[in-house]
Amino acid sequence: MNHVFEITQAPESVSWFFGGMLLLLLSIAAATAWIYAKSTNAAVRIEGQALTLDAAFYGRSIPLSAIRLRDVRAVQVAEGMPLAPKRRTNGIGLPGFRLGWFRLGNGERALLAMNGGGQAVYVPTTEGYSLLVTLRRPVVFIEALRTVTMGSPTGVVR
Repeated sequence: MNHVFEITQAPESVSWFFGGMLLLLLSIAAATAWIYAKSTNAAVRIEGQALTLDAAFYGRSIPLSAIRLRDVRAVQVAEGMPLAPKRRTNGIGLPGFRLGWFRLGNGERALLAMNGGGQAVYVPTTEGYSLLVTLRRPVVFIEALRTVTMGSPTGVVR
């Protein structure tokens, strides 16, 4: 003959604790999925009078008038080079993926959206930071940026 005796029910605070933990884990999973989806579809757009970085958490629009057009160029980004990311100050840094605010080898503050290393586009601004992004067709992007700004040597949009 078996006898089964139920344990007394846990206080309500335990249910709240586990409910809160479940909510926290679901929030982290959703944020991680969103970052992954946005990073695989990140883009740089030239729209109207702005250059827009469409990326998770760190997206922004930079007025074309704030871009130092003369200094925009494709660069090699390798360890030890002046424009290579050196220190993350606020962002995501994973092997082959960098997104957010970094300090470059030359001490400059930069907003990065980089998948892998190698060649990137360096876009300095007059706003105290630069944009460093890896693009599939960097030369085409640079030409489009110059065309939109009508070839103005100062980078000021007419």
